[in-house]
Amino acid sequence: MAPTKSNPKRRTPPARPAGSRSVARPAARPRAAALPPEPPSLGHARVSRLTVAATAKPVVLVVAGAVLAASGVLSAAGVAIGAVLAACGIVFIAGDLHFSSHRRLLRDLRTRPADPVAEARLVNLTESLCFGFGLPVPAIAVVDDPAPNTLALGRRGTATIVVTTGCLDLLDRMQLEAVVAHELAHVKRGDTAKAAAAMRAFGLVAALSAVGARWAERGVAADRESLADLAAMGVTRYPPALADALEALSLAPTVRPGALRPAVNRLTAWQWCAPFARHAPGRIRPGELDLSLRIAALREL
Repeated sequence: MAPTKSNPKRRTPPARPAGSRSVARPAARPRAAALPPEPPSLGHARVSRLTVAATAKPVVLVVAGAVLAASGVLSAAGVAIGAVLAACGIVFIAGDLHFSSHRRLLRDLRTRPADPVAEARLVNLTESLCFGFGLPVPAIAVVDDPAPNTLALGRRGTATIVVTTGCLDLLDRMQLEAVVAHELAHVKRGDTAKAAAAMRAFGLVAALSAVGARWAERGVAADRESLADLAAMGVTRYPPALADALEALSLAPTVRPGALRPAVNRLTAWQWCAPFARHAPGRIRPGELDLSLRIAALREL
C-alpha cells in the first residue's frame, strides 16, 4: 500500500493538554427588540371632514353672496344680502390666514434663532436626529422663558422646532434629545401639517374665543401626542429619557411661556409637548392621554 501524502497547506489544530477545560465562547449579544408598529391613529376621517368643511365655509359664503347679488332675484335686498355674505366670507378668509400664519406665530412667540455656539447642544442633537428620521434639518428657534416646553410648527419642508430656555436649563442631553425627537416625530408623521390646516380653518374664531380653540384642537387626532412619543422612541430607542423629561416638565411650576398673547395661547396651547390647555373631564376624547398617562405608558416600554 502506497503511503498517504500529507498536505502541507492543511493545518492541524494543536493538541489540547490533558486536563484542560474548554473555554465557553461568550453568547452573542441579543439584538434590541424592535418597537411594535404604530397603531392607527383615531378619528382621522372625521377630523379630515371637519377641517375641510371649516376651510370651505368662508369660500361658500363668498360664492353664495356673489351669486345672490348677481342674480337680482330679491332686487335691492338680494344685492345687499349677497354683499354682506361675500364680505363676511372675505373677512373669515383674511382672518384665518392672518392668525394661522407660521411667521406670525413665531413672531408672537418672541422666538429667536438658536445660537450655534451658545445652544450647540440643541443644534447638534437636532441635526443628528433629523438624519435618523430622514428629515431635512428644520429651523431651530429659542424662546427666552423659564417655562420648560417645546413646540413644532409648520410643514415638513418649512418646519420650525421651538425650545424654551427653561427646557435647555432643566433637561440633560438625553432628555433634551428625547423631547426634540418627539417634536420631529410630529413633523415626520404630518401632525404639524394637520395642525396648520386646522388653525387655518378655525384661525379667526379660535383666536377670538375658547370655543373656536376647541374646534381647532378637534381638527387633529386626539392621540397625536402619544403616537409622537412612540415614533420618537423608534429613533432614540430609550423610552426612560422621554419619560424622565416629561416628568421633569410636569413638576415645573408652569409649562406655559409667560409672554404668550391670549390669541396665540388659544391657537398653540394644545400643540406643545406638555400641553397647557385644560379640559373638563367630560371633554376628554377617545385616545387622548394626559401627561401622567403618557409617562406611565413610556415606563412600560
